[in-house]
Amino acid sequence: GGIVIIEELTELEKIKDQYAECQKGLKDILLNAREILYKVNCRTGKYEYMSHSLTEVLGYLPEEIYIMEPEAIKDLLHPEDREKSNVIIARLIQPEPGKEVKRVIDYRIRHKNGSYRWFSDKYTVLFDDQGLPEYISGNIIDITKFKEAEDLLRNAAHSENKE
Repeated sequence: GGIVIIEELTELEKIKDQYAECQKGLKDILLNAREILYKVNCRTGKYEYMSHSLTEVLGYLPEEIYIMEPEAIKDLLHPEDREKSNVIIARLIQPEPGKEVKRVIDYRIRHKNGSYRWFSDKYTVLFDDQGLPEYISGNIIDITKFKEAEDLLRNAAHSENKE
């Protein structure tokens, strides 16, 4: 009897060590990711998770975002992109039953220093048992340099067509 208990405890310790190693690996990934990973509660409109890359990319601490009201978050969007966010929110409220919602949207967010940066937001809407939107989880990538290059190419093509 005693040997079986020792073997089970040894196995339990191995599982516990593997779990701790996985947790550490996940934490390392989240702390070092260049993308901004997030989770929003659809009922409250509040962010429940923001990865620490938010600080590097936009200058805000995750805790600053957690305490913001949804309207204050919307105010961080470029004025031209706010209407787009209203359309997205309206679509979330009336999803097609049984459909998984995965989308990508590009928009500008105001950096803490006042400048705007372009982002591509790839998100998934997670539904509760009644089919209502519960959470949005996603990742945001800074695409400012890509958008600037697009503008340069567009301007070059436009001035070439004038000649």
